[in-house]
Amino acid sequence: MNGTTRKFQKPAIICFKFIVIVLIFRWILQKIDLTEFRECLQQVSWFYFGFAFAVAIINRFITTAKWQLLLRHHGVPSPYFPLLRITFVSQFLGILLPSALGVDAFRLMQIQKREKNLTASVGSVFTDRMLAALAMAVLSFFAALMSLSIIQEKQIMITAMIFSGSLIVFIFFIMTPLPFKLLNSLKALVPSKSVNGGNLLKTPLLDVLKKIVRKTEEIHSFLPDLLSKWKLFGFIFLINCLFQFLRIVEVHFLFRALAVPVPWMLEIAFVPLIILLTFLPISFFGLGIKEGAFVYFFSRAGVSASIALSTSLLSYLLLLAGIVPGACFFLMGDSHTKKQWTHLKREEKNE
Repeated sequence: MNGTTRKFQKPAIICFKFIVIVLIFRWILQKIDLTEFRECLQQVSWFYFGFAFAVAIINRFITTAKWQLLLRHHGVPSPYFPLLRITFVSQFLGILLPSALGVDAFRLMQIQKREKNLTASVGSVFTDRMLAALAMAVLSFFAALMSLSIIQEKQIMITAMIFSGSLIVFIFFIMTPLPFKLLNSLKALVPSKSVNGGNLLKTPLLDVLKKIVRKTEEIHSFLPDLLSKWKLFGFIFLINCLFQFLRIVEVHFLFRALAVPVPWMLEIAFVPLIILLTFLPISFFGLGIKEGAFVYFFSRAGVSASIALSTSLLSYLLLLAGIVPGACFFLMGDSHTKKQWTHLKREEKNE
C-alpha cells in the first residue's frame, strides 16, 4: 500500500504544480495587453539591463561573505574564494532541482563534502535563510508603512504589512529556545508506560524520530546562540539587508530598462514579498508564482500588467549572473580550492 502510494505521489505533485502554473498564467493573460507586452520586450534598454546584471554579480560576492561569517560562527573557518566557487557552482547546479531551495541543497552538499560536519553545515545554511527572510520582511514592512501616504489602494499595503509583520514575529520566535522548550513540555505529557508497565516509547520508529529531533535541536541551537551575540547578529543582519536591497535595485533597473520609473518605496515593499512567495513549493523554480505576484502587486500601484510581467520575465536573464560563472567553475574542477582548504586546515592544526 505504501509503495503504491509513493508510486503515484510524485506524478501527482508534478501534475499539481503544472496545474498551478497554467492557472496563474491563464489569469495573467486576462490582465495583460499582448500588443503592449510585445512592444515592451522589443524596446528593452540593454544599458539599464547591464546595470541590473552587474548588481546581480556583486550580490554573489556579498552572499559568500555573509555565509563565511556564519560558517566561522559555527566553528567552520573557511577561505573566501573556495566558498565563492561553491556559491557560483551551486547557482549552476541548482537549476537541476525544480525548487527555489535547490541552490541551498547543492551548497550544503559541497560544504559538507569538504568539512564532514553536517550539523555546522546545515546550521550555517539554515541560519542564512532565516536572516535573509528576516531582512526581506523588515524591509517590506517599513516600506509598506511609509507607502501608505503615496498609494491610493491602501489595502494592498496593509496586506503587505500584515504578511511581513507576521513573518518577523514568526522568525524571532523560531530564533529563540521557545520552540524546543514547548516540544519538551509536550513530550512530558505523553505517557511512556502502558497499563502493564511496558515501555510505549520503545519502538524503532520512535528511536529514529528521537535522533531526528535531537539533530534538529543541535542545528536550531545556532539561532538563539547567534541572537545572544547581538553585535555579530546585527552585523550579519545588516549584510543581509544590503543583499536584499541590491536585489530590489536589480528590479529597479529592470523597470528602468522598460522606461517605467517606479517609486523606490513600492519596490522595497513588494519585491521582498515576491521573492518570499517564490519559495512556496507549489511550482517549478517559482515559475508562475513570481509572474503572478509581479502583476498582482505592481498593477495595484499603477504599473500596467504588461510592464509588470515583462519585468518578471527579464529577471530570469539575471540568473545567468550565477549560472554562467558557475558552469565555468564546475567544468574547470576545484583542485585549486582543495589546496586552499587543505592549507587552512594545516594552519589550524599548527595553531
